[in-house]
Amino acid sequence: MSHKVFIESVASVSDGKITGRALIPGISRNGNQYTPDQMETARNLGVPLKLDWEHTDEVIGSVVFNYDSTLQEMHYSGIVTSPSRLLQIKNGSYQVSIEAAVDEVAQSCTPNRCYNMLIGLTMEGLGITANPCITATTLTVTESKQD
Repeated sequence: MSHKVFIESVASVSDGKITGRALIPGISRNGNQYTPDQMETARNLGVPLKLDWEHTDEVIGSVVFNYDSTLQEMHYSGIVTSPSRLLQIKNGSYQVSIEAAVDEVAQSCTPNRCYNMLIGLTMEGLGITANPCITATTLTVTESKQD
């Protein structure tokens, strides 16, 4: 007579390192214009990493922005400190979106389109999202540990 045996294992994922592109010059899908000068101000700036920042203030880690003047791109590297959120990120299709404050917004229009010129832009965070306004952003989990 044979018996069925169920073998289960329990694993946990600890801090994960992430990297990617946070911002490029241009006009976002929501009409905001970003310039290389604005990205330069965020060099070596540490900010909170949030999950889906459009809807929650849940902080799941931290990132540091770095500006690549040759490529004119703002990159980031950081740590996800929430094991459950790290698994969610690894198993999903996510990008990132900056969170920023501005002193003033001036609208500028061309014959084809209007856009927002952001005056006094201050980077305040980075959010993981499935729907970024800058579609050229990237998110890569570069390292994680499983115990």
